[in-house]
Amino acid sequence: MMDTLSPWIVIPASVLIVASGLLVLAASIGMVRVSSFLPRTHTQAIIYSTALWALLLASLLLTFSLKDRTFLHEILIGIFIFITSPVSTILLVRSFVLREERDSPPDDSVTIAVTPVADASEEGKDRKAASDVASIEAELEMEPDQDQDQDQDQKNEPDAQATRRTRPAPDLPDT
Repeated sequence: MMDTLSPWIVIPASVLIVASGLLVLAASIGMVRVSSFLPRTHTQAIIYSTALWALLLASLLLTFSLKDRTFLHEILIGIFIFITSPVSTILLVRSFVLREERDSPPDDSVTIAVTPVADASEEGKDRKAASDVASIEAELEMEPDQDQDQDQDQKNEPDAQATRRTRPAPDLPDT
């Protein structure tokens, strides 16, 4: 069955399969060499997904050229990879942020969010990123009632200042 395939199909498919294997090898070496968690998630999300796309494209080329079966399952696998890879990366990063938030003392997280990171260590950068993400998530989870209360307070504040300015000064006795 493979003998009947054109070299114009076999050569690109072979190149894609070899490229996929080299991408996975490079990503594996990079995962071992990178000591920080957040760059590891980036490596996993980008390089492994690219390698899977290359492998699926090679499989799509081969099954399409054989014409004896449909290639719907390759398309479905690609769609599932496209959906699940970012979702799994987001969940990994969120669990990292929550773990960092839980492990750090309460005052430490506020200090990290307010002051810039003085050292250039990877751990300091990870903690800063975790606190930034945690503060953004906290703002997003704020209840709408609190937003409306704050908006109402800001609207009433100028009115209160205007009444203070227009109120006459009390009469003071002359001394």
